[in-house]
Amino acid sequence: MAQKRRAEETGGCVDLVIYNWTTSQVQSFLRKLQLERWEPIFEDIDGPTLTELDDADLKELGCENLVMRKKLLGHVMKLKLEAKSANDVALPASGNSQAPETVEFLALCDVPAASASVPESASDVPMESQQTHQDMTLAELHTEWEQLKQLREEFQHAASIFEKLLDQHVQQGFGEQNLARNFAQEVLRQIQEAQEVALPSPARIPVFGNTGAGKSTLLNAVLRQNVVPTSGWRSCTAVPVELTAADVPVFKGEVHLKSMDEWKGEVQAALQDLLMSDRQRVSRREPVRGKEETPADVAFATLVAVYPQAFLYARDPWPSVTAAMNELFHIRNAVTIKHAADKVLTFQNADGETLAQEVVDYIDSPERDWEPAFFPLVKKVRIVCPAGAMHPHVILVDAPGVQDANAARGNVVKKLLEDANSVVIVSNIKRAATERVAQEMLSERFRRQLLMDGHYGRLAFVASCTDELTLSELKRNLKLKGDVPKEKAAALRNASAKEKITADCFAGLRRIEIQSEQRSQSTDEDFRRRGIAPAVFTTSARDYQKLSGLLDITVDGGPQVWSTLRDTEIPDFRRWIHAQGQKAQLDALEKAEDQFSSACRKLQEPERQIETVPTWDPSTMSTALRKIKESQAAIMRTLLSDKLKSSVGIGQRTAAEEGARNMTVRCQGQGAGGLHWGTFKATCRRQGEWREDFNELLADPLNRRIAVEWDRVLNQLLPDHVDNLLRRIVDEIWKLQRGMDLPLEPFQDAEELVKRRGPVLKGNLQRQQMEVSRQIKETIKQLMTPSYGEAASVSGTGTDVRQKAIIRNQVTERGVSMFRKASDFLGGELDKLLRLG
Repeated sequence: MAQKRRAEETGGCVDLVIYNWTTSQVQSFLRKLQLERWEPIFEDIDGPTLTELDDADLKELGCENLVMRKKLLGHVMKLKLEAKSANDVALPASGNSQAPETVEFLALCDVPAASASVPESASDVPMESQQTHQDMTLAELHTEWEQLKQLREEFQHAASIFEKLLDQHVQQGFGEQNLARNFAQEVLRQIQEAQEVALPSPARIPVFGNTGAGKSTLLNAVLRQNVVPTSGWRSCTAVPVELTAADVPVFKGEVHLKSMDEWKGEVQAALQDLLMSDRQRVSRREPVRGKEETPADVAFATLVAVYPQAFLYARDPWPSVTAAMNELFHIRNAVTIKHAADKVLTFQNADGETLAQEVVDYIDSPERDWEPAFFPLVKKVRIVCPAGAMHPHVILVDAPGVQDANAARGNVVKKLLEDANSVVIVSNIKRAATERVAQEMLSERFRRQLLMDGHYGRLAFVASCTDELTLSELKRNLKLKGDVPKEKAAALRNASAKEKITADCFAGLRRIEIQSEQRSQSTDEDFRRRGIAPAVFTTSARDYQKLSGLLDITVDGGPQVWSTLRDTEIPDFRRWIHAQGQKAQLDALEKAEDQFSSACRKLQEPERQIETVPTWDPSTMSTALRKIKESQAAIMRTLLSDKLKSSVGIGQRTAAEEGARNMTVRCQGQGAGGLHWGTFKATCRRQGEWREDFNELLADPLNRRIAVEWDRVLNQLLPDHVDNLLRRIVDEIWKLQRGMDLPLEPFQDAEELVKRRGPVLKGNLQRQQMEVSRQIKETIKQLMTPSYGEAASVSGTGTDVRQKAIIRNQVTERGVSMFRKASDFLGGELDKLLRLG
């Protein structure tokens, strides 16, 4: 079965050893990698020859595309390593001695050689589980990363040489001519820009998941270190935890604290939530807890965590918020002293697990009551691991829960989503199979924002803990007959879960289409053609750790289900993460190569660059380009007017009606089902944002109506519009060159410059449209702010009724005018978006 599976992966090649391949098997391998265009080039190349090719050889053969060359070389390296591994399996597995080749290969895979032997006490574990398995992806991915690293270093070296040559060229060939100096400075600027572009920004990948999803264990398995405490970071769910790799000898930790001004603002808001009925004095007593957590509950817990002595030794209320602030900020304890002195707390340790325990002490609740704690002061945590198991150009972000009721934490999630290159959703396999994780875990608002941001195509789902199962129950659930082994049943459950998650993901998108009142619904194939099918992985981090020797099976027991690392799917998930970093690195390197090539061409014939060119009227070109831009902008404005702006207009009326209904329910008296008066006041005091975000609640109907059209126009049609615009500009440039018989070189450079602008321009537009989509809520917040302030200032008898009446009147009597202003603002921002500069 395994041989058949590997044969399928290698394009039908029955021989699993690449060194034995014939030319036809190489051709089949190329087709599997979707490199059919290179088949004529490789018609005389067999397996042994293929293994000897390097990047320079492929370029000489005519394989021009850098990304495709790296793809081929990476897969060839993988097959070479697997061939070596297959050869190592033939070595004796018993005893304490190991062949030198085996020790060398284990070192390459970052597995201690001693861990390949298993204590005798583990004899009850199946034979295939007693051997420590080598994770082939580690060496494979390390090789790919080293290849790109070498390419970048070669590029930087070449650029440095060119800078020196340019200085010599100026001194020897150009003398003191001003035009020559300007030319040299321009080329030098291009080379320096190329060097800067070659250093990519890391790919940020937030990992979302609820408590108990196995997220911490998953991250530890991917990193091959217990860097994230698996006991659970209770308070860490309120802050993002960044995990990254670098060329460092030890693990490093950073705890970034809130600034003093930020913290003072939070303390003042918390004290407002603790005001007594006279609205003057501030209570120090713990609020009486009800079914729901109130603003006073949260405020008390936050302040007690940092200033326990202010509540432990006194019960009398403060006479005012000012008096409370003065007392609290004069308290000196281990937390406040360090907060006043440091903005970033740093740690380092050779052992990842030890460092994690040191860091968690600062962001988790202390073990004993009435001890000062740091976690309310923490903004984010950053842990840097020695390079090895994760791509250095990836930052994994352990994010707060996507369903957290606290609006402040929800804002952290939104910010992470805005800055993300890709998104990972983690859920336990049992939820994935029974509760439609793609729809249940992702709220409608979260899914809609993913669609409007254009992130749905970069979404990965991880159904974790696949080693947790009861065979009899699973056989009954899957209707399996006969003596089906546990691993087979688990594999069938995984396949079923993947199908269900993908189907639920598409169903969630169709729900958004229905809410946007689309006449026709997209099919699954429609979504796949647009490239928005999610990557889905079904993983077992625990079995991976046991199989790879990261856990002591004499203590924790052997693997529960899986017998190979591959079946745990941790290697596949690591490949996906690695691919995000490689993509960022390749994109940066390709842009740098383009700029460098342009500079090189300028230096090939410098004399022609300083020749006197025929005179021509620059206004001719300027007029032509202006006409092209105006015609393209007219096309997009028509599209916006016909569809997107029409949707905005309809959504405006819908928002006014639905917003009034939604807020009326919340503005009922507490006995009639409305919000608790304290919760309502706390929300108004925070401009509508607390446990529930009133501004988002009001913006939802408008966003719901425009989401699909927004995605179609701004994520699908606008990039094509940019390509068409730049293509027409290039045509006009060459038309001018031919018409006036001007030198070729400047126009070649101009064409390259225009082409380089394409990805940059589309990236800028993507960021701008993401900002505009969020301004819908911000505009409503701004228009609601006066009413929030008025409601928050209400005090005395009848506070509940009077504060709610203010907000209800705002959305029912002035709602139409408010949403018209919001829609007009949105229309203006969309028009600005099309002014491409």
